Amino acid sequence: MLSRAWAVMAKDLRLSLAGAQGPAQTVLLGLILIFIFSLSRDPGEIFPPLSAAAVFWLATACGQVLVFNTLYSLEEGGCRDGLLLSPAPVQAVWLGKAAAGMALLVSCQAVFAPAVVAFLGQRPAGSLLAGLFFVLVVDWGIVARGSLLGAISAGRGARESL
Repeated sequence: MLSRAWAVMAKDLRLSLAGAQGPAQTVLLGLILIFIFSLSRDPGEIFPPLSAAAVFWLATACGQVLVFNTLYSLEEGGCRDGLLLSPAPVQAVWLGKAAAGMALLVSCQAVFAPAVVAFLGQRPAGSLLAGLFFVLVVDWGIVARGSLLGAISAGRGARESL
């Protein structure tokens, strides 16, 4: 099952990075959100760290919607039926799409974090390793939910087209 999930992940990453949009749309939306929130304070006023974290996670949540919309729109029309008829179990397809979404979301967050530091005037505090672990655990929850909701909406769209 894991080899098939790996194949789905590799296919999705290859297609989403080869397209005209790729993760650029997601990164730009996140950067716009961070920049707009940076304008909500007066010049020289310190942005509270809790608010900066909320802006980071808001950019991540909006990015997650775009990432999974892109991943599940790769199989439109007969491609979705071909994927479901393949010998790969449905769980492998879900896991492959979730892993591809995780890779894309983490790469977007690698741009969001420096933007929060630059635009919102934050400084990294505490253990960097513990913070990275926390972000990755939360990301996996966000990605699992996003992949599940993407699969449900893709299945609903396939039933409506019949």
